[in-house]
Amino acid sequence: MRKKPQSQPSLAVRSMDKVVAETQDAASRTAVGEARTALAAVLTLNGVVVSVGSKGSGASANSGVKPDADRVAKYIADHPGSRPEDIATALGTRTAELRPALMKLKSLGAVEPKGKARAMRYYASAS
Repeated sequence: MRKKPQSQPSLAVRSMDKVVAETQDAASRTAVGEARTALAAVLTLNGVVVSVGSKGSGASANSGVKPDADRVAKYIADHPGSRPEDIATALGTRTAELRPALMKLKSLGAVEPKGKARAMRYYASAS
């Protein structure tokens, strides 16, 4: 039985998910994550449904990837005012895996959260 060929947009998004999950270079991972976010936004505006992660397994290709606090701190320093959802997408993970790093950075005083609940934004501490 032949597999149904995937649409080109779906293939492009899955390829980006794979690169983000497999690369060790933080700059490349961030750049590809941001490009994936932009592509997903354009596709959504054109009526193409794009899942959060890989469609192939029914779960996100990035699930379970816990970013280290240093990567998160660098992203926040480079992108002040980022929401956890934005940070997670750029780092190729989910907010559930991001939360421990954010809590650690907050307890160390490295980041300052501003806002409440889904309006929470993170900034690098001035000190």
